[in-house]
Amino acid sequence: MINKFFYTLFSGNGSLVAGDMYTTTPDLMGNIVSKSEITNYQLFTVNSIHPSIDFGYGINPDKYQPNRPRRADINASSLNNFMFEIDSLPLDEQLEFLYSTGIPWTSIVFSGNKSYHAILSLENNIAEPHTEEGVKVYKQVWKQLAAYMNHLYGSDVIDPTTFNPAQFTRFPNSVRYIDDKHNKQTLEFLGKSCSDEDFRKVLKKCPKPKVPKTNNVYVPDFANNEEQFWALCSKGLYGWITNPGRWAKSEGNYERLRDISYWAKREVTKDVELLLAIMDRDVFPALVKAGYPIEKIEQRKNDIRRIFQEN
Repeated sequence: MINKFFYTLFSGNGSLVAGDMYTTTPDLMGNIVSKSEITNYQLFTVNSIHPSIDFGYGINPDKYQPNRPRRADINASSLNNFMFEIDSLPLDEQLEFLYSTGIPWTSIVFSGNKSYHAILSLENNIAEPHTEEGVKVYKQVWKQLAAYMNHLYGSDVIDPTTFNPAQFTRFPNSVRYIDDKHNKQTLEFLGKSCSDEDFRKVLKKCPKPKVPKTNNVYVPDFANNEEQFWALCSKGLYGWITNPGRWAKSEGNYERLRDISYWAKREVTKDVELLLAIMDRDVFPALVKAGYPIEKIEQRKNDIRRIFQEN
């Protein structure tokens, strides 16, 4: 079944990045699949990654080397797989909602924790890979699909941080270790890729993504101070930061800190210290109150800084 899963998503060829969240180097899909039973890969990139070239070199030659491949949006060799996640609803409600959307899902994988990862795989690329414009088009289409599902549900339930072509998603059949629990990341559904005609029908239903209100505050593309930060901050991210008590009910939800970091980096600010200053005031004290060890919070601050150093 694993062979069929990857063949359906990637037509049986290409290279992926697979491992944990810190893995960056691609390997041939066949190698990854054949080794998956003994390696227990946790994650893989939702789109294929070029095995030998870093196209970031053409954008910033001072920062990257042309022959050192890595996980990055610009290095995605395909732009046809879109992944969506919901973790704010009960599992049975998530699955019911995903099936009710009318989107012809290609696969749905249980994350081994509190969500499903649903992938829509198109027969053809939505845009030209290895180009900045192609990555931009891919993200815009992802946001259209997310806006459609949020509209159907009546609130923002789609995790807004999974819109990158080089996004990691859960590797089926692997075991996920959370505290003292060993949960299997199971393949719940496997269908087929979506034709161009069927995808056009889906897109016709999609509203345009909402543009965050700026409250009459002048902001550049990314915030340099707190006033600009809140002006650019979307409703969902605002809720996560200002009301952490809703998701920090027990020690262990560190993934939400990761999601906040990626979301803020992609849409709000490139200044990690600005984000950390806000979280020091609005988020971390609530986590300590909920029972999160202070030393682990300090470790996560370093993780957040690493996230902002990634390209």
